[in-house]
Amino acid sequence: MFNLNELELLEAWHDNDYTKRWKACLPLMKEFPFWVGVEAKTLSVVYFEIEPGNALGEHTDSAEEIVLVLSGSAEAIICEEVTDLNEGKMVIIPEMASHSIKNTGNETVKCIGFYSKPVVTSTFKEVMQPLGVKSVGPQIKE
Repeated sequence: MFNLNELELLEAWHDNDYTKRWKACLPLMKEFPFWVGVEAKTLSVVYFEIEPGNALGEHTDSAEEIVLVLSGSAEAIICEEVTDLNEGKMVIIPEMASHSIKNTGNETVKCIGFYSKPVVTSTFKEVMQPLGVKSVGPQIKE
């Protein structure tokens, strides 16, 4: 069992754009809920937060993903198509589709991403700090 309020989140960002800043539980952290290394056998889940005015950097994931907004207002940009999201709404992101999520409101956006595979690698368009890599997953890849 995991309590989202007790997860340790890693703050991540891109050096060349201060607005690309978010917090997440990543697979390389022991706190990543429900990935194959912890409990799940056929899926994985990630929890992330984005502060007002910020965005999750553009990236692709090696699995189909459903993003559910728990609170706040955001827009998902999937292959340049923009979808408005708020509390209780979700969007499906196809495997390997380039996407980002931007906070468009005045409160922290809190989301859960449900992946269709137990092991997922996320590859960002730009280097993700503080890790200094473009790809994250069960094993960090440069």
